[in-house]
Amino acid sequence: MAVGAVCDWVAETGQLSFLDEIVGFADSDADAATRAAVLGPQAAAQFDPAPASVFAHLLRAVQFTADHVGAHGIAQGLRADWNDCLNLGGGESALVSFLHVWDIRALIGLTRALMADGRDLAALLSRLEAMATAAADACERVLWDTTDADATQGWYLRGFTADGLAIGPASGVRPQIFLEHMAWATIAGVASPQRARASLDAVHDRLASPWGLHLVQPCFTQPDDRIGFVTRVYPGVKENGAIFSHPNAWPIIAETMLGRGDRAFEYWDALQPCRQNDLADIRRAEPYVYAQFVYGRDHALFGRAENPWLTGSAGWMYTAATRYILGVRPAFDHLVVDPCIPSGWDGFRVERTWRGRRFSIEVRNPDGVCAGVVQAIVDGRATAPVRDETTGRTITVLPADGRDHHIVITLG
Repeated sequence: MAVGAVCDWVAETGQLSFLDEIVGFADSDADAATRAAVLGPQAAAQFDPAPASVFAHLLRAVQFTADHVGAHGIAQGLRADWNDCLNLGGGESALVSFLHVWDIRALIGLTRALMADGRDLAALLSRLEAMATAAADACERVLWDTTDADATQGWYLRGFTADGLAIGPASGVRPQIFLEHMAWATIAGVASPQRARASLDAVHDRLASPWGLHLVQPCFTQPDDRIGFVTRVYPGVKENGAIFSHPNAWPIIAETMLGRGDRAFEYWDALQPCRQNDLADIRRAEPYVYAQFVYGRDHALFGRAENPWLTGSAGWMYTAATRYILGVRPAFDHLVVDPCIPSGWDGFRVERTWRGRRFSIEVRNPDGVCAGVVQAIVDGRATAPVRDETTGRTITVLPADGRDHHIVITLG
């Protein structure tokens, strides 16, 4: 996710010059054998250890994944992806492929920002657009698994082992659904609207609980080293069917992109430690911090939290709440206001400082909807909402013009 992080930082600060800074590679002094073991023989032979610009680092990152795909055209998992217990025996990872598309599209936006700044990058832009299309097409062609004859219901496979076994199928004698990759099909813009709704409905129906979303259901009960160490973990613990806090944020973001604010907030609220304060005899962890995981429904300790503080959940939950539920997020040349809130909210107010200027935003919801801007008043003057290319709904965009602004937005 380093590509996305750099793109977000540039959108927040507006400092395109950061992309020109020259930095070295962490493994620039590695010997040939080590580099070949990490990168693969072909990539190692082509590797140039000389320091390069930040932008060049980002381009190399997405090219590396494009060069490392398996027999199905899906990105290789190599040692593991986010789920370091799901090793796949060196197979292919849906999560890596979805994140690859997301990163490429972030780079496309960054490249356009550099072109607007006067740089001649038209050829690079075309190459990145072709790379994104090819990766997304492979995902849609290979990873969707259906549960009915007309292919409208189902979800995305988690990937393939090195010998071609499909992981997380919707069909067959033992359907199994994973959480961590499913939202990224929507966030990355890979899934069609129909498949996005169907896959996220399956997450809700099969993984949701009052304590949050389970990581996988049903749990593994038989060791299988083709799949990985996860198959040797006790059911309901950590990666084998616990409620793993970190990836619970991602379906929140995906649900807001579908305009389903009620479900997004349901997920956000379920994981809140403070909401479980009256259940301290079950949770047994501090009511002010996320835990790494909560024991899942397959375990006798269902609801007990383990390893508080040992998680990246807080940052992602903050991102989900501020950028996607409240809907205030930076782009390279403007600030987006695109709330997706529970239908029961009558509105909210938020103050956002961006590039040194203050944006005072009031959102009104007289019709009890979740999303969709019907009116925007900026500094007392009506401003026409614009249509978002990703979600298809109307949003407000505020220019980076170096001034403070007061905005009143009405949903409907």
